[in-house]
Amino acid sequence: MVLALLAGHGATRADEPPAEKPPADKPLIRWDEQTVRVRTFGETEPQPLALAQLYASGQRAEAVARLEGWSEADMKAELVTLRSQMRKMGDRLPEGLLRAAVMLHTDREAYERMQSPVVESVRECGINKHGGYARSLIGLLIVQTESSRDFARRWLTAMALSSQWDLCLDDVRRWTHEGLKWFPKDAQLLLIQGTASESAAALSVVDPSDGYAGQGRMYLEVELKKASRDLEAAVALDPDLHEARVRLGRVLWRLGRSEQARAALAGAVERVQEPSTLYLAHLFLGRVLEDSKDLPGAVEHYRAALAVDPGAQAAAVGLSQALLLQGEEAESRQVMGQALQYAPRAQPRDPYMSYHLGRANRAEEMLDTLREETLQ
Repeated sequence: MVLALLAGHGATRADEPPAEKPPADKPLIRWDEQTVRVRTFGETEPQPLALAQLYASGQRAEAVARLEGWSEADMKAELVTLRSQMRKMGDRLPEGLLRAAVMLHTDREAYERMQSPVVESVRECGINKHGGYARSLIGLLIVQTESSRDFARRWLTAMALSSQWDLCLDDVRRWTHEGLKWFPKDAQLLLIQGTASESAAALSVVDPSDGYAGQGRMYLEVELKKASRDLEAAVALDPDLHEARVRLGRVLWRLGRSEQARAALAGAVERVQEPSTLYLAHLFLGRVLEDSKDLPGAVEHYRAALAVDPGAQAAAVGLSQALLLQGEEAESRQVMGQALQYAPRAQPRDPYMSYHLGRANRAEEMLDTLREETLQ
């Protein structure tokens, strides 16, 4: 999206007429309370929200390109000016332009992140200066109206999910921490934060032969406990957030709390209707039962998972293993043979293969919606 915006961007034409100069007694920038626009008079340096107005007018590529060379000092100066204007205007600023400014700097951050010397390289994690400035603008936007609060909440959620997509887990938790500061009872943000901690634990490797194995196990347990706290809070706030319940069950299983894990997953199986989440609930419950030596129960739920998604590889492997442990070698072999007929299976992916990403695939659509809402 951002690269497409900047494609074909050209320099300002040399034959454009000179900008109008303001009279000596006129301010260089004025807020028009009726049109809620910023008007500038020939300044070479962008005035507060002037580029945001350009972005909101639909000239997104040009606005993003004009941020070239902006330093942290430039952004800090603009923020100081905006705060000063806000005090003078009774804590109000043009809400539409603030939204546009947030998305302008969001797009600039994405553009700069894509400028890697090696296209195939993994995204460098971290929130750059434009992302940090957009986060600062959220603090101004969020106190404007209920509508602006909703915009801020969706933006913070989208930024967290975008970082989850790239497995920049520390960044995910920076965004969710900021979001939960403003929205402490937001179940979605708690789910995303819990998912990040669960993923961090899953990606940690504990080598028993390593002299630091004890520290590794401690880190894993700390991450899982953080995940369980956030996921329990998410379920308490929104009992219909079934993904949180499924993830909680799996985290409890990894913590060795089998009975609690079983209860959480059984509750999810009873409530879930969305296919991929139902599939995962059956798959994980089957594993919990298998570990508890309840092989008939495990087989039942592995079969149920395959009924939801007949081509799913993880459920087929689980079922084949449970059948083998029961001594049913012929059926175990048959199940595995059927699974091989679906391999390789790129799309649709087995939900288990994308489990670590959570809802990250929704990030770009959410950001596109927010961009569209800034157009004036």
